Amino acid sequence: MSWQHGFPQGLSRATFYRHRSQLLKYGIDISVPSNVSRLPIRVKTVEVAALEAPDWYRRKYG
Repeated sequence: MSWQHGFPQGLSRATFYRHRSQLLKYGIDISVPSNVSRLPIRVKTVEVAALEAPDWYRRKYG
């Protein structure tokens, strides 16, 4: 995660290569620095509206 955000790894050499070998299975090579300035920014707008219960729904008490 620190690689993805452009922070230094701070891992021991053995830990770095262990993580690298596991992540290479998913196509992520942490030996190549991540360029965070070119990562896309995704903004998603979600519109919210009030809903009413449908006509067929009735709540029964008791």
